[in-house]
Amino acid sequence: MSRLAKMTSRWLMNRGFTIGIDDVNAEYGRFGGKVNVEKKRIITEKYGSVAEKITMFHAGTLPLKPGCNADQTLEAVVNGELGQIRDLVGGMCEEKLVFFNKPKIMAMCGSKGSPINLCQMMACVGQQNVGGARIKDGFVNRTLPHFAKGSKEPKARGFVANSFYSGLEAPEFFFHTMGGREGLVDTAVKTAETGYMARRLMKALEDLSLKYDLTVRTSSGEVVQFVFGDDGLNPARMEGTASNPLDFEYVLKHVEFVLRPPRESPAPEDEGLAPLAKRPRGDASSKELKLLPLPAMDTRFMLGTGAEPIRRTPEEAGKDAYRKTPLLPWELRQLAEPCADRFCAWVKRTHGAAELELSHMHGNMADFIRGLAVEVAKKRVRHCLEPGDTEKSAAAAKASDRPDDDLSLMDMGLCPTLQMLDSFVNRCSLKYVQAMLMPGEAVGAVAAQSIGEPATQMTLKTFHFAGVASMNVTLGVPRIKEIINASKNISTPIITCSLVDQFSEVSARIVKGRIERTTLGDVCMYFKEVYEPTNGIFISVKIDLNTIRKLQLELTIQDIKEALTDHKNLAGIRLTSQDIDIVGQDKFRVKPPHRSSNNKMLFFSLQALKIALPRAVVKGLRTTSRAVINKDDKGKNVKYSILVEGYGMRDVMSIPGINSDKTTSNNVDEIERVLGIEAARRTIMLEISVIMGSYGIAVDARHIQMLGDCMTYRGMVLGINRFGISRMRTSALMLASFERTTDLVFDAAAKHRNDPVEGVSECIIMGASIKLGTGLFKLLHDFGGRTPAGTPHAAVAAARLAAPGSAPLAAPTSSALGAGPSEQSWAATQGRKPMLKNWRAK
Repeated sequence: MSRLAKMTSRWLMNRGFTIGIDDVNAEYGRFGGKVNVEKKRIITEKYGSVAEKITMFHAGTLPLKPGCNADQTLEAVVNGELGQIRDLVGGMCEEKLVFFNKPKIMAMCGSKGSPINLCQMMACVGQQNVGGARIKDGFVNRTLPHFAKGSKEPKARGFVANSFYSGLEAPEFFFHTMGGREGLVDTAVKTAETGYMARRLMKALEDLSLKYDLTVRTSSGEVVQFVFGDDGLNPARMEGTASNPLDFEYVLKHVEFVLRPPRESPAPEDEGLAPLAKRPRGDASSKELKLLPLPAMDTRFMLGTGAEPIRRTPEEAGKDAYRKTPLLPWELRQLAEPCADRFCAWVKRTHGAAELELSHMHGNMADFIRGLAVEVAKKRVRHCLEPGDTEKSAAAAKASDRPDDDLSLMDMGLCPTLQMLDSFVNRCSLKYVQAMLMPGEAVGAVAAQSIGEPATQMTLKTFHFAGVASMNVTLGVPRIKEIINASKNISTPIITCSLVDQFSEVSARIVKGRIERTTLGDVCMYFKEVYEPTNGIFISVKIDLNTIRKLQLELTIQDIKEALTDHKNLAGIRLTSQDIDIVGQDKFRVKPPHRSSNNKMLFFSLQALKIALPRAVVKGLRTTSRAVINKDDKGKNVKYSILVEGYGMRDVMSIPGINSDKTTSNNVDEIERVLGIEAARRTIMLEISVIMGSYGIAVDARHIQMLGDCMTYRGMVLGINRFGISRMRTSALMLASFERTTDLVFDAAAKHRNDPVEGVSECIIMGASIKLGTGLFKLLHDFGGRTPAGTPHAAVAAARLAAPGSAPLAAPTSSALGAGPSEQSWAATQGRKPMLKNWRAK
């Protein structure tokens, strides 16, 4: 790879790599004109789809999305259709442009740019969005005076059909500046926000390190994690995605390419392909179905460079059946458990002092080898050979084995021999042991950097939650700030509810009616002021029973009466049961409170009651704003769940029809109050993983787990801010180095606080060695209980031993200690005069 990099660099220096105006001209080159033709076809097709949706909207036949009205549904559908144009045209540009097009080369090789950049330069700039939606009205019922009032066409709402090469029209340029301005402001705000967030993360996590018992502790010895990341592995040594320590398929492919036996060339007289009956069948020793057991683990090389879990004798390793014959599926299944056992035993033996939990790795390796057996059986069947997946079939396959068939199987993919399987287990074991973290590692600082640095790539936008167009959830930098600040009130609290009956839409609507806040104005036909000489003044209310039935609300007029007697529902107006008269199945009267003949405020009391009645909550939870039924039609059956905006997770879980075991919230503070600190820790980790994943950023789960543990190891959720850090750490110097320096220093001095100078910040301030890495330990020399010879202390001890019971001796002088070099240096050191006079007195 290094030689290839040097060669390509030299070639580019000689040949050059320049970009010109022809490179962004879609008409240039062998396929000139095809890009514009395809662009027009795609835009025409999407414009037709959008026009059809707008026609359905005006006719009132547009199917509504969950939780959306007609306008919101139309905007969500149209924005999705127009947003696809840029992606489709960008992919088409990659396909149709000539191979030597410079922007295409840069986008395809990954050095800079993407297909969207190609599309915007050559074909179509695309839909411009502000706040995650199309351009809204800036004038009366229209975006610009250039368009008709109420127009919902793509051009009137910010779609730019031209490219930067062809030039933008005046309305298109105006819309493009609106979208670009949002991006500029986001970038400016994001830089300051992410910088401060990274500093806070580093300050909170800086002194967390791995100790010699493989626990993660603070500088004062408080345990944050018993094992780093639950497995003690270094995130930098992981293979593949999903924070996996080993990519079994990659390791086996590497082993197979290295150890694959060569294909022997035919003899000169047999140049042609021999008939099937005359092909060589291998030696007789390989015809018996005899499984070689794993040899005993050799402990002589455990600490040496030749350490291997499986070490064969030279006689076993020299056999053709060991090196050249692929294992049959039955043999692979028989070897799966022993190989996994050997892997775990060897890893545990190399780390004898640590109590490692390797059950997950044992299961993963055994499952991989069993899955490999299934694949090998399929390849043998495809090659018209005996499958070998049972003992009887394996014996028949052994009897009919030919070397040519073995090599042909290896050509088809992973078909390991016993030598390859041994080497696979050895290599996996060695990689796993090498991935173990060593004591002294600054795991906290690495975790803070790994989360803080990718946050600079995020934007401040909001995205749709779980595919529901009407429900936006805050993501990006604002959401990470909410989590690490441990905010009690978040911008978009959402409770995700699983239903007891997941496949019934009627059940979902009934449960939704029990949860969603329903006001009296939602289910009423009218409110009337009535002035009668007999009954006095009151407000007549008529209930719309048809609406209650359609919404599946379990609501009666008696329930409404009980709800109105609660003063919290009526903005503090206290009504009694005598103030509410039911005069029919769907009609009742509400009289103002404190009625009397000489009450001068009676009219105003009636008006206040009339304003408060439509807002009175008669069904559902006051703390929730709305509930949306979410459909999941990816499987065979449609699954229903409910998304609730607002707070009150405990009340939601207690509603009949809700599966409380699978109900979650994105509010960490509410999770801690309802479910406890462990659930809050898990929510922190899941939320940060979701945020990072929505931007395509991969952060190792161990780093995110370290942040979650740091925020919760005290038994409560502590934010990464000045208040939370002051509860995590007690060092005055460390807190003063973060914020409010003078206040904290004066406070520590006034209260005579002690600082042990153990953390990173304190050691840097005082110029002491940091207790991380090689500074974790102190090197002492053990004299075995004896005083070292050649020192004044040794001479004093010898004199005292020579005269036991005598009076204590005075300190010996340099002449009494002899003239040895060590004695002279000791005397010279102790007799040296200070450079400053009277420095002790000062």
